[in-house]
Amino acid sequence: MRFRIERSSRETPPVEGAEKVEAPNKTIDGKDNPLEIWVVEVESLDELLELVDDEGDVIVGRSVYESDTYGGPEYDLEIYDDYRE
Repeated sequence: MRFRIERSSRETPPVEGAEKVEAPNKTIDGKDNPLEIWVVEVESLDELLELVDDEGDVIVGRSVYESDTYGGPEYDLEIYDDYRE
């Protein structure tokens, strides 16, 4: 399963093996404006838990780039390594 991944600190790449891809996006006036996002492939729950063990606090959420709308991953992983609001 593919996840969009980022760090609260905005450090890039967020994890070893992450890949930068373009996610389709449109501006408010309908013009194409692709966004660059980082994605990571996680093959199993065990692999996801290993990522948590390696990186610390990880937040899992529904992606704003979900595949039905944007063709991107359905879920986000955020490595919570810095303060954010």
